[in-house]
Amino acid sequence: LNSPNNVMSAPNLLRVGTTENVFVEAQDYTGADIPVRVVVKNHPRKNIELASKQVLLSSNNNFQQLVDIKIMENKDAFSEDPLEKQYVYLEAHFPTSVLEKVVMVSFQSGYIFVQTDKSIYTPQSTVKYRIFSVTPDLQPLDQNGISIEIINPQGIILHRDLFFPKQGILTGTYDIPDVASPGIWSIATRFKNTPQKNFTAEFEVKEYVLPTFEVSLRPAKSFFYVDDDKLEVEINARYLSGNRVDGIAFVVFGVIQGDSKTSLPASLRRVSITEGEGKAELTREMILKTFKSVEELVGSSLYISVSVLTEAGSEMVEAQRRGIQIVTSPYTIHFKRTPKFFKPGIHFDVTVYVTNPDDSPAERVEVVVNPGNVPARTRSNGMAMVTLSTAVKTNNPDLTPARQDEKQFIAEAYATKGGSNNYLHIGVEDRELTVGTALKIYLHFAASPGVQNNQDFTYLILSKGQIVQAKRFKRDGQSLVAQSILVTKDMLPSFRVVAYYHVGASEVVADSVWVDVKDTCMGTLKVKAEGMKIYEPGERFSLSITGDPGAKVGLVAVDKGVFVLNKNRLTQNKIWDIIEKHDTGCTAGSGKDSMGVFYDAGLVFHSDKADGTTERTSRIDLFIYFMFNLRNFSSLNVLLYIYSCISGLEHILLFNIKVLCANSFLRDSLTTWQVLAVSLSPTHGICVADPFEMVVRKSFFVDLKLPYSAVRNEQLEIKAVLHNYSNKKREKVLVVFRETKDVCSAASKKGKYRTTVSIDAMSSRSISYFIIPMKLGNFEIEVKAVSIDSGYGEAVKKQLKVVIDNTVCVVIFPVLLFTGGVQEIRMKSDIPNGQIPNTPAHTYITVSQNIEQVISGDLMGRLIVQPFGSGEDTMILMTYTLTATHYLDTTKQWEAVGMQRRAEAIKHLQAAYQRELTYRKADGSYGAWINRQSSTWLTAYVSKVFTLASNLIRIDEKVLCGSLKWLVLNTQTSDGMFREDAPVIHGEMVGDVRGKDAEASLTAFVLIAMQEGRKLCTSLVPSLPESMNKAIDYLSSKIPTMTNPYAIAMTSYAMANADKFNKDLLMKFSSGDGSYWQVSGGHHFTLEASAYALLALVKVKDFEAAGKVVHWLNSQTSPYGNSGTTQATIMVFQAVAEYYKQVKTLQDAQLEVILSISGRSRPTRWLFKRENPLITRTERFCHPMDSNQECNLISLHIGSEATIKPII
Repeated sequence: LNSPNNVMSAPNLLRVGTTENVFVEAQDYTGADIPVRVVVKNHPRKNIELASKQVLLSSNNNFQQLVDIKIMENKDAFSEDPLEKQYVYLEAHFPTSVLEKVVMVSFQSGYIFVQTDKSIYTPQSTVKYRIFSVTPDLQPLDQNGISIEIINPQGIILHRDLFFPKQGILTGTYDIPDVASPGIWSIATRFKNTPQKNFTAEFEVKEYVLPTFEVSLRPAKSFFYVDDDKLEVEINARYLSGNRVDGIAFVVFGVIQGDSKTSLPASLRRVSITEGEGKAELTREMILKTFKSVEELVGSSLYISVSVLTEAGSEMVEAQRRGIQIVTSPYTIHFKRTPKFFKPGIHFDVTVYVTNPDDSPAERVEVVVNPGNVPARTRSNGMAMVTLSTAVKTNNPDLTPARQDEKQFIAEAYATKGGSNNYLHIGVEDRELTVGTALKIYLHFAASPGVQNNQDFTYLILSKGQIVQAKRFKRDGQSLVAQSILVTKDMLPSFRVVAYYHVGASEVVADSVWVDVKDTCMGTLKVKAEGMKIYEPGERFSLSITGDPGAKVGLVAVDKGVFVLNKNRLTQNKIWDIIEKHDTGCTAGSGKDSMGVFYDAGLVFHSDKADGTTERTSRIDLFIYFMFNLRNFSSLNVLLYIYSCISGLEHILLFNIKVLCANSFLRDSLTTWQVLAVSLSPTHGICVADPFEMVVRKSFFVDLKLPYSAVRNEQLEIKAVLHNYSNKKREKVLVVFRETKDVCSAASKKGKYRTTVSIDAMSSRSISYFIIPMKLGNFEIEVKAVSIDSGYGEAVKKQLKVVIDNTVCVVIFPVLLFTGGVQEIRMKSDIPNGQIPNTPAHTYITVSQNIEQVISGDLMGRLIVQPFGSGEDTMILMTYTLTATHYLDTTKQWEAVGMQRRAEAIKHLQAAYQRELTYRKADGSYGAWINRQSSTWLTAYVSKVFTLASNLIRIDEKVLCGSLKWLVLNTQTSDGMFREDAPVIHGEMVGDVRGKDAEASLTAFVLIAMQEGRKLCTSLVPSLPESMNKAIDYLSSKIPTMTNPYAIAMTSYAMANADKFNKDLLMKFSSGDGSYWQVSGGHHFTLEASAYALLALVKVKDFEAAGKVVHWLNSQTSPYGNSGTTQATIMVFQAVAEYYKQVKTLQDAQLEVILSISGRSRPTRWLFKRENPLITRTERFCHPMDSNQECNLISLHIGSEATIKPII
């Protein structure tokens, strides 16, 4: 075969800064070597080469190759705006053809995982975090700096740091302020060189005390049948040290319907907890006392809320279990892994996923598929696969037919090209796959007439959004082709197989299938103790870590009490779930046609003789920009943060497979420690080990129960709790409560207060103390317990935080701030009403800013039209297409109308240019028809439009400049005015040029056309500068007598281009606050005049005033492109595009804010720079204790050295 089918394929989302594989091949070819050059260029201009690589296709590589390319960050090619969707051109240059596709780019260089030492923090505590930076294939990524932002629940950025990870790992801290908003905070991170995409993790800030025991609830079933008589729930309560809790549980059930939550009062019960166990029960009758029937609750869920109080009454812990679904069937059938298209004549593989009501996989459930009554049984992952189709239902013998779940699935037929009946189906084995096993795939093509005996088949393997393998083989006459694929670590957690073949030179036949792999680490990581698992406080322990050589391991030991407050924990399964969400494919396989197969699999595909895929413009279903939070850790309860075998090292580096860590000691806490390990390997990626537990306990100890904080001068009860887990039947104990200065108690003025109590074996007892804190601050409370019989003693000392009973009031002063000059805001800050004497109060001043976006490009699609008609008609239609192209190029919004439409727009522009040339006269002028007298306005307008179009298509400079030359020689009078001898037929296309001050308006219009074209035409039209100067002089003489805001705005733009702008005159004719210029006769005249005013303000870089105009234009709705709106359409979008382009190029923008407070000798200065415009600055100051103190005037002085980031 001497005529190859040239093919290019790649992921339909290319990541900037990351190596990607592009597949090229010459299929059905056996000739000489073929050089291929793969090139990436910027979109839409195509004037910057971002990456390129040359390869040689030969018989040695089967005439196919994966070409690795890396698109580097380029400020001239890409915008830093995270809201913009951005694209590149991907080209493959073969000797006989150039294959080209527009491909969306992502700025996700990899993944960022954040590990915090807790999931919950208190105000004034420190957040410690560790960052794991990995590539898309989960290898360490350390050449990129990482920006880290702390954001409070109001969305305000409070802190930003820039770090550079070492071997993919870095650490940092953040101090939460003393007045911190309670709620969910977040840590937002992004790669410095690709700031467009961020990864977000969350933690909670609230006041809490860590519990000493946990309560778990275990329903007998995870669902409630409508026919059930009762539901039993086991209650289990254990101290974190492993001992069982005795006490009482208060239980209540309820129903959740949507967002509403209804408790069932009849279910309220008091349940005894003995040796850590109790049982709660919900009966059908309890439900019916609140609701009329159980059937009406189908689809809702039950919850149980339990509060366990210890026998000593010293502590109460709450637990809740939700999601107990009320169902008619315990199973739900999903078709999410079944292709939506089938091939007639070839069997259809149906993969069903069966879940329990809590959405967990339903294992070993019998299912039956009809027609054919084909049986199957689900595996451990809830999936079952059968061959043949349509209706599916479960087949549990314990359920009545009415209670079986039944689902129907409709699959459509794969569409062959031109009804050729050429098909391909990939069949796979139905078994659980692991790394290292082989998968057999079977290629069925039935009686496809186009398949040859020596047919070339190509298959690609995709995983994690990348092509990881490619292979080609020939059919050797078989009716069924089988191939064996070895599952490698690069295929975790799942992969797709895409296979295709060519029929002749015009048809591609394809199919794909999704294959799941068991979720395991790509490598190995295990933690275990050397010796026992139960320890005494302060005891030495040793850990053994087994992993991959060269891996870096981070360890942290966490008090299990943290998990009582928050159950989240990172597992390897969760990491793979995150990776799956970034899969660029969107179905289980197949497609509506051959190109649909590639598109749905997450690929772009182009064949020089057959079809190509459409461009992908949506990223919502591609990337959920996400960072999982390795949370659930406590700083006071963290045994080892960034655990180290050797003092001074931050992490463990595994040089061998196994490392022994010794010389570490447990804290003096009675609890269960969970050791969590995460490794990062240059060869095996990130791995999370199963948590390893170490129990710390004693037979006798004392605990002290304190609240998170106490209010000054208010009495409160605190408790010391004695625990006796020895076998001795009764223990006599002396309990000593020590005096604390400034805290009134029974020990005050005595030094200590003694109490003698007896405590039985395997029990607890509490002793209450009443105290009154007298001052603000932190105070140590200490209790000591000594066994009178044995002399053994225990002591506990904890901090009591004493605060005032305060209220936080938030007042927001929104200020619309544009640029330039100085603004000053003055506020009074008097003594707060109701302030308690001698009590401090503070005011916090916060400054931040918001940004507005440009006008949406959605409406531009209807402006891209094919030219026709007269010279005037052609220019009207060319205006619309040019406006759309110029605006969408500048604001990068082509996805709003379709990426493929840019090529259509360029084609229409070229056609319009050629068509308009047919109306060009020998002297360079234009009329509606070739035999109609030339029009001054139309000739100037043609010149203006051709000048704008010259950046998009080739415009002959002689054509463009010939128009200007004709205007100079034939239409300008001696005083500089331009006259009109042949008005256009379509008067609606000229705007308000014919209105008041028409002569000045026309002169300004022609002058603007000359100014915009002078760079191209000064050398060809030597008299052009002199002509423009005459026009400027004419307009200068007419301005004082002009009264039409339209003429004023247009003239102001012309004068701004000549450095003779008069802002006062322009603003004199504006309306409202200077945001628009009202013109009688139609709203489109007002839009056009405001656009000219905006261009004038942008020209002189008065972005303060310009921002107001853009803000107003953004709020307007107008039928752009309709009759009479030609000038409004081109001018509004030309002006907004110019504004956008100018503000995007500002490099040194900065805003200075000076905060002055009466009574302070020095002001506070804040500087907002381009790299940190959204960071919030906060300053605290005290209120005066009395009215004689001067501390009550706040002044904000706001000025810009250059210009702040403007409203866009």
